Formats: sequence, structure tokens, C-alpha cells
Amino acid sequence: MTNKSWVFNSRKGHYRVNEHAGRVSALHLNQKGENLLWQGDTTPTLGMKIEGGDRMWLAPQLDVFDWDGENISTMQLPDGMDPGSWQSVTNGDQIEFEQTFLGSKMIRRISPLNSIKVKSTLPYCGYNIHDHVITEKYLSSWHLIMVPHPSDIFVHSAHSPVRYFGSPPSFNSGWISAESNTEAWKLGLSPDHSGKITIGAFSREDPGGLVVLIAFAEPNGTYIDYPPDGSVGTAIQLFNSAGGGFCELEHHAPLETQTLKASVLGSWGNFQERLLFLNSLISENT
Repeated sequence: MTNKSWVFNSRKGHYRVNEHAGRVSALHLNQKGENLLWQGDTTPTLGMKIEGGDRMWLAPQLDVFDWDGENISTMQLPDGMDPGSWQSVTNGDQIEFEQTFLGSKMIRRISPLNSIKVKSTLPYCGYNIHDHVITEKYLSSWHLIMVPHPSDIFVHSAHSPVRYFGSPPSFNSGWISAESNTEAWKLGLSPDHSGKITIGAFSREDPGGLVVLIAFAEPNGTYIDYPPDGSVGTAIQLFNSAGGGFCELEHHAPLETQTLKASVLGSWGNFQERLLFLNSLISENT
């Protein structure tokens, strides 16, 4: 197994991409040393080794994973999917990964985020993601970004919370807390009629980091990652690993296209500066 890696510059920082697990493993601002993404767990608390960063999986989870849908300690991550056996091709500052799992071709394209509309003096950096699966099976693309917890997460204009498992805390005016000392939970949400998604994960440290996911979900699309109770799946999901050290910002491609695109940004500052940064992103890009 090879573990090629590349570092790409973006605005006021850089990000690292690893062929192993086909992932973005690190997002750094030049002025700060720490990784804004969760780096991974070599002493797992969830019953499996976890690779950190930004990954692509296949949905629906209850069909792809060997799992009862409720007790997360029994969940087995399929090695053929993650870390899998990704192959890479580079083209300038864009990198493309491909692998085949369950008879389906998984494709990821990752490129630098060079500019975005925002009115803020805070530095930022980031990357663009394009995930696609080619298959005739009942599967679709699933994008996951792992960030350290505890974090406070804001989801713009999301509604209709759906419990997937565990006991998610209250989702209040767009905010939800991902603590480090509670049981694991997962919550599904739907975007408003525009389909535009903006999610910000705020580190509790102050000053601290902010990781933002900007994406689009077809409002009338079919989202096949269904909860264990069999209700309708959601385009947006938030996961908290409890003692695992991380939480996740997730979104899904609709079955109709099996493809998704997203921009992921990282910034750093005191809480009020980060909040203004996120509010500017929302007002300028939605």
C-alpha cells in the first residue's frame, strides 16, 4: 500500500491530500500550526480505526455497513470503501481519485478554493470537492468532514430534524452542540427550498478555528441514507462520536445524479470574528 500525499496552497493557508483513504487529511492557515480537521485516531474508542479528515463514502449506511443501526460500537467500516484502494491522477493543482467498491466506481476531484465572496478581514483557506459514483446499484455519494469536538455547529436555514441514532441535543435556531462527554448521536436535516447548504463548526477555543461546508442539495431529490426506523433520508447530517474525539459535517448526493459538489473553508479568530465571517459567507453566497 502506498501513501502518496500532496500539499496545495489556497489563499492564506494550505491543505494536504492523501491517496490513502482518498482524503483531505489536513487544513492549515499559515499563521496557525494546528490542523483544523480532525487528524484520526490511532487508539480508537469506537471499535475500529478511524481515518480523519474529509472522506467519501457510499450510502445508504444500513445497506453498506455491517451494523444494527443503533449501537455504534458494533459498526464495522468496510475496508474496501475506507481506506479502500484509491488510485490518483494529478493535473496541475487538481487531483482525482478513483476506486471500485461494491461493483461501483467512486470518483473524487479535489482542487484549491482560490476565492469566495466574503466581507471579513479574517484569513481563510480551503478546497473544492466533486464526488461522484457510477453504478446501477441503489447507492449514492456521501461526503463527510471530520472536525474536533467539542464544537458548536450552526446550520443555516435547515429544518425538520430527524433522529438517526443516539439522543441528539436540541437543534435550536440553527445551533447544536457536539460535546465530548456524551453518547454518540446522529441528526438529519433538510435545507430550505433553495437547496443551499451552509454549515459552520466553531471550536470552543477562543480564539479558535472555524470549518465551513458550502454545498447544494436538490430540494426535490431522493436521499437514500434512511434512518433505522425506515423514515425518509435527509440531505444534511451531523454526527457526534462522543468519546471518539470528533464530530462530522455530512451531506449526500441525490440518487437521481449520485454526484455532489462542495467548498470547504477554514478560518481562525475570536468567536465574534468567526461568527461575522460565517454570516458574511451566508449573506454573500445564498
